[in-house]
Amino acid sequence: MYRPFIALSLALFSQITSAQADTFRQCVADSGAVMYSAWWCKFCHKQLLEFSPTLTRGDMHDAEKMKAFPFVKDCGGENPLTLTPSCLPSGARGVPFWTVRNNAPADEDGKPYSGGGFDVESIAEFTGCAIPKNR
Repeated sequence: MYRPFIALSLALFSQITSAQADTFRQCVADSGAVMYSAWWCKFCHKQLLEFSPTLTRGDMHDAEKMKAFPFVKDCGGENPLTLTPSCLPSGARGVPFWTVRNNAPADEDGKPYSGGGFDVESIAEFTGCAIPKNR
């Protein structure tokens, strides 16, 4: 069972080195996890703050800055509040939406998860990535 994010884990990522944060983000990508997102989505931004507390919403529309998040697939349309439906996996009702090796994690009731963000501890659990330790 995985927990939706309630409080951001800004404290964690402000206490580790950028190399440790990069290693964690790459591990998430290497695990087969994909976070379906949209450049205009405030909830997607909050989810990415779990990985980088300095990321701005404007950064989400910057391809160069988003290279730091190799697990993110942007499904945002050209206009705000639009999604490219063919970009999203079956069962996704919105973004952010996570899959790991093409399967959605289960929610607290064991039902397939339908959308929203997770806290860092849950992301680490469903990807098998170790949470970086303080410097």
